[in-house]
Order: sequence, then C-alpha cells, then structure tokens
Amino acid sequence: MERIVLSPRYLPELSSVPEEVLSLREGMVQVSSLIPQIHEETEFWLARAIPDGSISTVAVGAYETILRTIAGVTSRVFVGLPRCRDEKWLDTAVNYTMDVFRLSSELRPYPPFLRRFVAPWLASTKRLQEHVRVASDCFGSIFAQRLAEPDGEGKRANDMFQWMADSAKGADRSTDVLIRKMLFLTLAAIHTSTMSTTHALFDLCAHPEYMEPLRREIGETVEANGWSLAAINELKLLDSFVKESQRLNHPGLPGTFISMPTNAIARDPDNYPDPEQFDAFRFYKQRQSSESEVNRHQFVSTGRKNLAFGHGKFACPGRFYAAAQIKMVIAYILVKYDVSFPGQQTVRPANNFFGESISPDRRQTVVFKSRRE
Repeated sequence: MERIVLSPRYLPELSSVPEEVLSLREGMVQVSSLIPQIHEETEFWLARAIPDGSISTVAVGAYETILRTIAGVTSRVFVGLPRCRDEKWLDTAVNYTMDVFRLSSELRPYPPFLRRFVAPWLASTKRLQEHVRVASDCFGSIFAQRLAEPDGEGKRANDMFQWMADSAKGADRSTDVLIRKMLFLTLAAIHTSTMSTTHALFDLCAHPEYMEPLRREIGETVEANGWSLAAINELKLLDSFVKESQRLNHPGLPGTFISMPTNAIARDPDNYPDPEQFDAFRFYKQRQSSESEVNRHQFVSTGRKNLAFGHGKFACPGRFYAAAQIKMVIAYILVKYDVSFPGQQTVRPANNFFGESISPDRRQTVVFKSRRE
C-alpha cells in the first residue's frame, strides 16, 4: 500500500479537488433535536459504569467506559429507543470497526490482485459477515416496515436510519443496503469520538486546575439554557479545552492515503506559541482577542493549522454532531464526578501509535467520585 504525505503548501489545492465518490454533507443537519437524546444516553451509560451516590468512588477502565458510553449515544442517534440498548447490537456496533481494521491489516501483506481471493478465508471476514447478520436480526423487520410506509404518513422517527431511508433512491432503498451503510457509519462515529473523549478525560486528570472554571461555565450555561444545543455552543471554555486536547492528540485518519503531517503542523511553534504546553484556554483567548475572531478557533473549525477534521469541502461532515457528543460527555462528567488518576499518578499516560494513528492508552484507569450537587 502506497501512502503519500504532502507538504501543507498543497492544502488549498487538495481541499478544492472535486468530489467523485460519497458525500455525507446532509448527514448531520438535525443536531439540535438530538441533544436531549445525547444527554439521556450519556446519563444512562455512565450510571451503568459508575455507581451513583455522594460517597461512591470507583476506578474504571477509562477507554472502555467512554467507548461504551459513546457507542450507546451513537446507537440512540442511529436507531432510537428501545433497540439502541440491545446488547447484541452494541457489541456488533463496537466490534464491527475493530474487525474492519483487523481485516485490512491481515490483507495488507498480500498483493492487491490476490486480496479478493484471500479475504473469504480469513476469520475477520467471517466475523464481519456475522455482524451484518446480527444487525439484520435486530433491525431488519422494523426497518422494512419503515421503508414500506408512504412518505408523509405517520410520525417519522428522528434517527439516522430514517434519514438514510428518506434520502435513498432506487436499489439503495433496501433494508440490506441501508443496514450495511449504517454499520459503515459506526466505523466513523464511535471509535474516533471515543478516542477524542478519552484524551480529553486524561487531560482533565492531568490538569485538575481547569476543572472548577469549566464547572462554573457549565453550571451557569445549563441553568440559563438547559441541556440544549444553545448551551453546548455557549461552552466556550470547554470548547477550547477539547480543541487543545485534540491539538496534542490528533487521532489520525484510518483509510486516508493522501495525508498531511497533522501532528507536526499542530506542534509547529510557527503555528502555536509553546506548542508542547497544554493550555486549555488557548483557543478561548484567541476568540476573545477581537470581534473578528469570536466565531473562529472553535472545536469544529478547520484550517491549515488544524486538520483534525480535515479541511475544505472534504472536512468531516459529522464534526458538529461529534463535537456536541464529546462536549456533552465531558460536561456531564464534570458536573457529576470528581475525576483523577489512581494513586499518586499525576501525568497522563503516553499515547499508543498504530501506523499513522494515535490512540490513548486503553489500559489506563480513572477514579470517579460522585459529587454532592
């Protein structure tokens, strides 16, 4: 497999290349209506992982806890209640991505012309087929029923499957095709958000001095706006915090063959003063510097200095939903819990590197202590 890493000077040209394949530009246009669902599932899954009660203290695997929470939230958005909490489906949603990457890794040593012949014999292929079967068993009948409903009749579900069904044409308007597309979307939706949220959680534990300013902002904003998109958008300190965490922990882009050195760009002193220093409010201060900067430097903003979500017409179309989800989970954790590393640990663990991808340490535990409200 050839991989081309381009200089940033090619970014304007690359970001304007015409789209020839799939575009998800219309995929995440109803973020506001999703916020109550995101909040409800965040509360549900964290309560399952972390015992409630004002004196409850528990150490849990950080990555697995966040993974299960993000998977639960994503499932709610994709398929709605009650099926979003089906354990078989959740296992499939989580493991489908892992098996896609395993299959890719297993096929990589073979010449391209042989891969189509080798793939059917590999265990990862069989597991992927099983994931499709489980998803079909869970949702096939109800999705077929939705597809059979004439447009405009009955109350329309507000979930990803319904949006895909409403926009599907011709041969794409089939249960099997849409279930496979939904599984593909879990690949993008669950694991990248899990990594970004886990990185942010580690940075909270490593920099506890930021917890109280963030809590004050969350408390004042939620009191005025409730748990709403307006509240999420007003959390400017938290937005800066997660953007700074992302700057120092770029997730990488699996499946990207034309690449930019995103990590080097994010740590270039010509782009960011003291680039190795974690400054949670770096981007908040930039937004406050002048009237023209107020709406720039947000978590979802893209540009030549920040390529975590891509740039130009190929910028991640789901980044507004992902940002709302990540900020909701971190905000809820800050409101409900004190978090820290176990024992005397004060420094976040080193990241793991897999090829071009960066992942948080999946063995690290974090101590959650329920706060008195």
